[in-house]
Amino acid sequence: GERRPRAAKMAGLQKVPVQLRKFDEVKKLEVALIENIQRADLNPIEEANAYYNLIQLSELSQDEVAKRVGKNRSTVANAIRLLRLPEDIQHSLSNGQISAGHARAILMVKNDSDMRILYGKIIGSSLSVREAESLADQYNNGGRAASKKKEQKRTKKDPDVENFEQDIKNIFGVKNVELKGDMEKGALVINYSSHADFDRIYNVLNSLK
Repeated sequence: GERRPRAAKMAGLQKVPVQLRKFDEVKKLEVALIENIQRADLNPIEEANAYYNLIQLSELSQDEVAKRVGKNRSTVANAIRLLRLPEDIQHSLSNGQISAGHARAILMVKNDSDMRILYGKIIGSSLSVREAESLADQYNNGGRAASKKKEQKRTKKDPDVENFEQDIKNIFGVKNVELKGDMEKGALVINYSSHADFDRIYNVLNSLK
């Protein structure tokens, strides 16, 4: 590449070691891409596109590309994932408006509309990466919590079970009793919160002998 001769000239070197190799056109492009990836001034999207183009051109796996450029496989995989972002968010990442950490937090969100909302909050509220990740978790967990709440409404407790639990509470003088199962098979859990509760439960059970 031209950077090495320029650097040698700036350093005042008269001679430098050189290797001459013959490559076909595809190999030339591959070498150029590898050289390009190893530049320090690439933005995250440029780096991601370089990895992607190298894989498409050479048919190398992500692991093989990682070895060629001296990176971890996870680094290559995480970089390529950034290309799944909408173009406007990629542009924000390219110009430094958001960081790669912010971009990965956005990719954590499973819902497209929530992804857009999170992006807007990162920009509007100057969220840190940690704050963005926490908010992404909230968006994802919020959906699961809503589904769980609906499921709980659908599985309302049997009135006979509720009456039975209330009778046990009255007999033992405790506030929390749970029948796990149904009226035919299961487990009865009697919770106590003090030594007095324990003694009372013991005395009631002992009186049944």
